[in-house]
Amino acid sequence: MLKKILLGAAILFIGFIIKIVRGGEGIHWEEITIFAVVALAAIALKEWTDIPYDWNKSKKKDKEDAG
Repeated sequence: MLKKILLGAAILFIGFIIKIVRGGEGIHWEEITIFAVVALAAIALKEWTDIPYDWNKSKKKDKEDAG
């Protein structure tokens, strides 16, 4: 999961730099860094919410302890 998050953020970071360079604008590292951190957080949140939570985990543990 961590590899997927870092790879996605790196691809967005590089893509954003390429877009700026092709547009002929100067590179503003502060803006790109902020964008990369926001992208990393968004991808991490998406990956984290894709994993289903086992709501019956405590019930299963109680059954194993009793049985």
